[in-house]
Amino acid sequence: MNSKVLSRLCIFFFGFPLVIALILLKQYNHIVLHTVIAAASFLASAELYNIFSHNFKLQNKGVVIVLSGLIHL
Repeated sequence: MNSKVLSRLCIFFFGFPLVIALILLKQYNHIVLHTVIAAASFLASAELYNIFSHNFKLQNKGVVIVLSGLIHL
């Protein structure tokens, strides 16, 4: 089985129910869901910074990642 197919199946069978469970968990105003969203935002901004750094001169990496990761709050 192709590794892309395997990773997509894992996301479907583990990630999708996990997201649904986090949405249904209503403790402390969905704090767990907000924490997962913030972590995903930090990881995505770090990846985008690495992609853009090959072609452009950018600001300090720490500042960019922290500010872009906290923008949804």
